[in-house]
Amino acid sequence: MYFVQIATGSSPETVVRIMPTILALCLSLAVYWLVKVGTKNELAALVSSLFSSFSFQVTVGLFAYFMANWVAIIESLLLTVFLLKSSEKQSWKFMAASAVIGMLVLLTHPYTWDVLMAVLILYFGWALIKKRPRRREILLLTLLLASNFAFYTAYALAPFGKGLSSAEGGSLSDLTSGIGFSNLLNLQNNLAQIVQSYVGGLFGNPLLILLAIVGVFSMFGFAERFNKLMILWVVVPSLALLAVSPDPYYYRFLYLIPIQVQAAAGLVWVIGKLEFARGWFKTDRNLQTFKILIIVLVVLFLLNYALRSVDEALVRIL
Repeated sequence: MYFVQIATGSSPETVVRIMPTILALCLSLAVYWLVKVGTKNELAALVSSLFSSFSFQVTVGLFAYFMANWVAIIESLLLTVFLLKSSEKQSWKFMAASAVIGMLVLLTHPYTWDVLMAVLILYFGWALIKKRPRRREILLLTLLLASNFAFYTAYALAPFGKGLSSAEGGSLSDLTSGIGFSNLLNLQNNLAQIVQSYVGGLFGNPLLILLAIVGVFSMFGFAERFNKLMILWVVVPSLALLAVSPDPYYYRFLYLIPIQVQAAAGLVWVIGKLEFARGWFKTDRNLQTFKILIIVLVVLFLLNYALRSVDEALVRIL
């Protein structure tokens, strides 16, 4: 925010107002790059980028002004891009870029870094147990994880990093203190409470969630590494929900899931399945028109959700 103020010469109030617009644009671009690199599917990348404008990161981020968390999510997406490039090309250069971005995530938002590291550790475990693990890929992932944990240790021990270690220690203590079987039994009620009341009830977007559920099951048709990473970005926060109390962790974990990517995958899968109903349409033009109408209907529904969400935001952009 200081950089934006210096670069634009704007007043602090103006910077506060325009930051969500800047981050929304950066999020859409990062998601587009990630999906294009991971799937080589431009349609999926375009739909994912469009859905980012209606995603929880934008609506909840604007409502609660989660700027640091929002930036950390963008950085995590960029890390994933370079991770995929490194795995594909077996390049130390791309993995080094991922390692540096991981350190930036820690400096930006430590709790997002915790979830990111959990995702990468599980991904590393999957790479180890593959039938034919690539030795170079294992070494690259080891470099990424080792450098980030070494940086965390050095930063936490430094005089200016004591706040990090104490804050994370307190957070971990609060997190583990809420673990109990009762949380598992009350999972449905807790999720209902999150959807209905927390952060303005903005997690209540049934169409986006339904498309994301379809997308998770359809991702097996995507590239293997991308598929695994996106599923892990759902699995890790979801497993956390089984153990912790709803306040204040549920909406924080849900906020980290790149649900726009899974939702776009779900829509692309549905559109693709319409090819099997080609006989129901007299011409290919009718089929293409029907596909376009479905996409337009979904976009209008999500746009309506986004506009209603922004109407309740604490910070007015315009």
